[in-house]
Amino acid sequence: MISICEQLRKVDRLTWRGFVVTAKFDEELARACRLSGCYEVASGLESGSEKILRNIRKPSTRSINQRFVRTAKRAGIRVKGFFIVGLPGESWQTIYETDKFLQDCKDEGYPLDDVDFSLLQIYPGSPLYQNPQDITFSDIDPDKAYYKSSPQGYEDLVQIQTANMTKKDLLAARSWLESRWKPESWMKKYEDRRDYDRVRDNIKFAEAQLRLI
Repeated sequence: MISICEQLRKVDRLTWRGFVVTAKFDEELARACRLSGCYEVASGLESGSEKILRNIRKPSTRSINQRFVRTAKRAGIRVKGFFIVGLPGESWQTIYETDKFLQDCKDEGYPLDDVDFSLLQIYPGSPLYQNPQDITFSDIDPDKAYYKSSPQGYEDLVQIQTANMTKKDLLAARSWLESRWKPESWMKKYEDRRDYDRVRDNIKFAEAQLRLI
């Protein structure tokens, strides 16, 4: 990758963004990327909970992911994190831990520049389809999945739930996390949508659940 960056530096006025494995992103690579025109790196952080990272056998830890954010930001590169709500073991406690991870990054002086929260979608034949752990589902239809949001359908489009979170819980948790950590313009984008009131109700429901932790 460093050799590729050296070649990219020869291209006039080139800017690019890339996806990285957090455990393999160090200061040397960050500098090489920045000097070659990289303005943003993104990675599937998935969760701020150590428990969930272990459950999905993710080759990273909370501290590795936080180091990745710090390293990229110090090099002058924007950071985007992708998170999944509804992974095995998800609970209101692990939702809190994801929020805490993002807050810790911010408090350290290296907040993520952008985040994306998606509800888990299981595909037939995938590892979680074959071994769902505490996830329960019936018929999986990828064409009818709730990906990020929809002005109709709601719980009917969510095809999974965990032992500790219902479909309603998962929807509410995703809306709450996104409202807290997306750019400030997030709510403005919802105001003209037919599901604005439903999204606000979901956020209030999540806040009530999290107060119990």
